[in-house]
Amino acid sequence: MSRRIIITGEHGYLACRLADTLRTKYPDWFVEQISVRDDGWKRIDMHDADAIVHTAGIVHQREGAVSREEYERVNVRLTAQLAAKAAKEGAGQFVFLSSMSVYGMEQGRIGADTRPLPTSLYGRSKLAAERCLKRIGDQSGMPVAVVRPPMVYGPGCPGNYVRLSALAKRFPVYPKTENVRSMIYIGNLCDCIRQILILRLSGTFLPQDPAYINPSRMVKEIAACHGKRCILVPGMNGLLDALAGRFGVFARLFGTLVYDKKSSVIPEISYQNVSVREAIRLTERGV
Repeated sequence: MSRRIIITGEHGYLACRLADTLRTKYPDWFVEQISVRDDGWKRIDMHDADAIVHTAGIVHQREGAVSREEYERVNVRLTAQLAAKAAKEGAGQFVFLSSMSVYGMEQGRIGADTRPLPTSLYGRSKLAAERCLKRIGDQSGMPVAVVRPPMVYGPGCPGNYVRLSALAKRFPVYPKTENVRSMIYIGNLCDCIRQILILRLSGTFLPQDPAYINPSRMVKEIAACHGKRCILVPGMNGLLDALAGRFGVFARLFGTLVYDKKSSVIPEISYQNVSVREAIRLTERGV
C-alpha cells in the first residue's frame, strides 16, 4: 500500500539515510524531504501525509556555542509548530528524533523508568520538545513516537566514531578498558524507524545495537578492517576511571553509559539485525 512520508531535513545524515532506506524498501511510497530552515514548510499540505518524521534541529554543540534562545526556537518551538500543523491537518503519525542526552548522564545505566534530568541546553531543549509533543498527541489523538537513540555511527556519520576511526588508523596502541557504551548503527536505527512507521507505533523508544560496545575493542576492530594491528595496553583502568569521574571528555571516552537491554526491546518489531562487528566493517567500507 502506497504511503506518503514527510521527513524534515534535506541534507541531514539521518534524514538522507532514512529516506534512502524507505525508497529502496518501498518503491511505491512517496518519501519527501523538506527543509524547515525558513517558513516554506508552513505551505506544505499535510492532509494526506501518513507520517511526519522530524529529524531536523540543532545538534549537540559545545556548551555556550549555541544560545538557549536558539535551542528553544529551533528544537522546541519549531517542533511544536510542525506537530500542531500535522495534527490539525490530520497526518497519520508524528515521529520525533530525540536523544539519550535528555537523561543528563555521562556515566551509568538507563532503564525504562529512569527519569530524564538533562544538564545541557541541548538535552533540555529535546526534553521540552518531547513534552510539547505529548500534549499535542494527547489533545489531537495523533500517534506520537519519540525515539531517543544513543550515539549513532555508520558510513559518513559525523561525531565521535570518526575520531575513534582516525585513532585506530593512525596509532598502533590504545588503552585497554572494560567500559561499554550503548551505540546504534545507522542501518539498525533506520530499520527501527521504518517499522515504527509501518505499525504506526506511539510511545518512547530507546533503540541500541544488539550488544554493548567496548571502545577499545572497537578501535582494534576498526584497525583490523584496514589490515592494521592495534595493541591494547592494559593496567590503565584506575587512572581512566578517576579522570572519567572528574572530566566530561574522559567520561564520554572511557566511562560506561548504557541503556538497559530490556528497555531497548520493542515487542512488535525486530530491528537489531546488523551485528556490531558487521556494522563496523560496513562503516569502514563506506557502505
